[in-house]
Amino acid sequence: MPLLVPISTHEGKIIDGRNRYRACMEAGVKPRFIEFDGSVPLINFVLSLNLRRRRLSESQRAMVAARVATLQKGSNQHTPIGGTSQSEASKLLNVSERSVQRATKVQDTGTPELIQAVESGNLAVTAALVEIATRLLRR
Repeated sequence: MPLLVPISTHEGKIIDGRNRYRACMEAGVKPRFIEFDGSVPLINFVLSLNLRRRRLSESQRAMVAARVATLQKGSNQHTPIGGTSQSEASKLLNVSERSVQRATKVQDTGTPELIQAVESGNLAVTAALVEIATRLLRR
């Protein structure tokens, strides 16, 4: 069976489709590639491709936006795409800036298990903040 969705690359590196590439290699299928054309910022391109494929909750999108907003210029493994503000990240992920601030708080002060629960869609950001506050009050 041929590859239906091409693998996106930028400067010779895969920016979307790493699992499709692995599947092609395992199945002996020749992968198809398309080169990112630079018509939009790279972060916008990658996010739009991933958001279309995944049905993320508002809390999950807020967590992604918080991570995007904390990327420093040059911290991405492929190109310097960082420097995105919380406001810009909130618009990219279609969530409120306040949701991004809450998600940042969860990422900064939550336990790894709590962060994972929000990222996997099992817990809302606001519920995670309640758990964090409860934990702090018990001290």
